[in-house]
Amino acid sequence: MAAGSGAGSFHSVRMTAARDAAVSASIEELDRLRRIVGLRSVGTWDWNLTTNELVWNPVHFELVGLRDARGDGRVDLAVFIERVHPDDREAVTASLHEARGSRAEFSAEFRVIRADDEAVRWIGTRGLFFYDGDTPTHGAGVVLDITTRKELELRVESEAEERRRLELQLVETQKMEAIGQLAGGVAHGFNNLLTVILGNLETVRDMRARSDAPTCPHLGEIEEATERARTLVAQLLAFSRRQVINIRTLDLHDILRDIAPLLRRALGESVVLDLQLAPRTLPVDADRGQLEQALVNLAVNARDAMLSTDHGHHGRGGTLTVATRALTMTEAGASWSSIAPGHYVELTLRDDGAGMTDATRERIFEPFFTTKPIGVGSGLGLSQVVGIIEQCGGAIQVHSTPGQGTVFTLRFPLRAAPLGVAVAGTTVTPRSTPAVADMVDGAILLVEDEPAVQRALARMLQMLGQRVITAGDGEEGLARYHAHRHEIHAIVTDVRMPRMNGRLMADVVHAEDPAIPIVFVTGYTTDETLVKSSRESFVPKPLTSNRLAEAFAQLGVPLKMERRPLA
Repeated sequence: MAAGSGAGSFHSVRMTAARDAAVSASIEELDRLRRIVGLRSVGTWDWNLTTNELVWNPVHFELVGLRDARGDGRVDLAVFIERVHPDDREAVTASLHEARGSRAEFSAEFRVIRADDEAVRWIGTRGLFFYDGDTPTHGAGVVLDITTRKELELRVESEAEERRRLELQLVETQKMEAIGQLAGGVAHGFNNLLTVILGNLETVRDMRARSDAPTCPHLGEIEEATERARTLVAQLLAFSRRQVINIRTLDLHDILRDIAPLLRRALGESVVLDLQLAPRTLPVDADRGQLEQALVNLAVNARDAMLSTDHGHHGRGGTLTVATRALTMTEAGASWSSIAPGHYVELTLRDDGAGMTDATRERIFEPFFTTKPIGVGSGLGLSQVVGIIEQCGGAIQVHSTPGQGTVFTLRFPLRAAPLGVAVAGTTVTPRSTPAVADMVDGAILLVEDEPAVQRALARMLQMLGQRVITAGDGEEGLARYHAHRHEIHAIVTDVRMPRMNGRLMADVVHAEDPAIPIVFVTGYTTDETLVKSSRESFVPKPLTSNRLAEAFAQLGVPLKMERRPLA
């Protein structure tokens, strides 16, 4: 038993000696590392966990603004904790405790308050703890002054936060700008409607005074224009409201016909909207307000593409063709893998704009992706469209070629409903206007793209004793002018029209005949600055025959018929 006990004691002594030798070697290695890093202005720390003795090198003392009063590098742990910023002490203490218990590398970044000048500095430290079995005996590591880096990070973070705040403000500003643009279009639309109403009222009063023509057709136009004004308000409210999603079975054609006036105002005068609707009802499940929002977003993107000069595009506008059809998908296929085979309604929106590259097309539906300049567009419009279409059980694809336009194709499940119902056309057929006797020789060329406004203005001019030649836009106006130039002694033209606007048409005409009088009529108040010469005049909508007569008088146009006031 004595022999066994002696052997055990000897083995224990040998293990203790080996452990002490290992610890001594570690300490010597740490001393060597401290001397190396000390030459590079890096602080070091050595913490004896048995005696709770903390040893720093001179650089570490300098970092926290302390003097090595004892001259041996020793410092009380409480002194170190006192130098840590109050807001960071709990986190530093917790990190030390966790590292000691987990054998993990200790790493921390925190603020210290220097003892000499009370300056706040950022410190970064990394270290390891050494163990005797499972018991940590001491730790060692390095410290660096990372104030410059942290200040830069904080500045970048602050700038990023400021950027996010400004982006939110920008989104709100863009919303307000869009509302302002829409309001301008609405004002123009209402002015056109009021022109129709006032013009027809003048005609009715004139007819009653002469009692030589029926009034019912013109009263019908007044009623139609008033109904259009009411519908316009309803569309604006439906487009702007926030509501709970309400998916119902709706006829896609009803939605397209109802929103067409709003789309035309969003597209502007430089883009023509061409509806090509299938000759049957196409019922789909959708939230009306959200589907209208998706259509407006797609239309606005098409407008921007047609006004863009990218990829060699002329940037003068064009035509947005909206077409529908019913189809049967026998198999999903790779291109429509997100929807199952079955009966579908297909809606395509085709523009002849600038188009896009494959790289852009692949990212077009990503949130916040936009090809527009900084400050123009949030990149959310098309991503919202995808969500709305998928919510209806449908899918969307895009095909585009640089310089040749873009086609968005939407497919919705076709819902059960009576089929074969004809869809009423959207073309307005101009009514004939009763001839007025006692016309002057020659004619006035009237250029106006809105059919009802064109008819109302034509009747006003005829009431003033003028023969009228009409055209629907600037290009057609030029063609009519060249065909009847020896008959035309004055021109009345709208300003903002598709294909060619009134101002450009007037420039071409005056280059050929500087003396011909031209009267501009428009519902945009900002257009009054377009008058360039004494042979031009401006009359804002809504207008009456009296105001037209005054404009002609200023330009020296002879009017043979006496003007009839409204009252």
